[in-house]
Amino acid sequence: MRGWMPSKKLLEEAWQRGARMDAWSEHFDLHRWQEAAVACGLELDGYLRRRETDEPLPWQHLGIGVRSDFFAEEYAKGLREEYTPDCRVHGCQQCGVCDLKTLKPVVHRRKQEEGVSGAAATEAVPPEETSGKQPLRQHFVYKLTYSRLGNARLLSHLELLQVFFRAFSRAKLPLNFSQGFNPTPKVSFSPALPLGTESLAEFVLIDLREPLADLGGFVPAMNRQLPEGLVITQAVLAGKEHAGTMVTTYRLRLPELPAQEELDRMLAQESLPVVVMRKGMEKQLDFRPLIQGAALTAEGDLELSVFSAPGQPGGKPLEMAAKLFALPEEEIRRARVLKVASEPYLVND
Repeated sequence: MRGWMPSKKLLEEAWQRGARMDAWSEHFDLHRWQEAAVACGLELDGYLRRRETDEPLPWQHLGIGVRSDFFAEEYAKGLREEYTPDCRVHGCQQCGVCDLKTLKPVVHRRKQEEGVSGAAATEAVPPEETSGKQPLRQHFVYKLTYSRLGNARLLSHLELLQVFFRAFSRAKLPLNFSQGFNPTPKVSFSPALPLGTESLAEFVLIDLREPLADLGGFVPAMNRQLPEGLVITQAVLAGKEHAGTMVTTYRLRLPELPAQEELDRMLAQESLPVVVMRKGMEKQLDFRPLIQGAALTAEGDLELSVFSAPGQPGGKPLEMAAKLFALPEEEIRRARVLKVASEPYLVND
């Protein structure tokens, strides 16, 4: 954590100096970052200097399983041009990754088959097939409902995924993984929120190979692994999750609210055509079928219930408020959005 505050100061200073979208080479300006480092009193050459094998390394806080001394040994062997045997066929090299119980090397055996031409053919066969036994994987799927408030609203969806994956790793959850060359945890998240949107109704589905022994104690234990702003409120065995049309309710805190009469006139109309930007192009949408309800709350918020369906164009709540009530862009920037509920859309007979 010692490097956290200088890094945070550098990021803020570079942002203040105009650093935006620096992952794209056409936006990246090294001189801007160098100036920001000078302003923060940081000596960048110290971060790029050569490290000795007995020093902490920049990536050492990441737990990938491999022992630090094994890396040092491999580095020394590389300088001597020595070969490290393949642990799948020449025995364990003690790198620290495998526990040889739940995680171990997989060796594909070869079986010989005579082809039509008489030539021998080889086929890769997993050890489980040759032994006639197929391992049975158990699946216990849990639905974790969580809130996302405060500074956590500023996490992108990809950043949110990484936060949860790291928390699951620290909590040592027995996650099932997908099969294939790039196995990934079998975890499914609710649809991505617009950046800056808070929520009381997010969820994540986790697929475990073992049931949770203490479901009541799991929630507080899991929350200890999550950063401020992300709080799991419930954990239950998942049923069949609805993935179709939904109605999501948002509360918008706007600098200036529309009058109730204005909302009533809007709901009375059959069509609300607007022009929006999608992927750099103008597109005309009708917001009226998307708005299932609009009202002013006692707390002074605008409550919008928005319809969404897979494969159909939709609208963001702030975008809807801006277009329908002609709100200035400066007001939209200062608005706060809270997602309070999301329910399956039910068609009335």
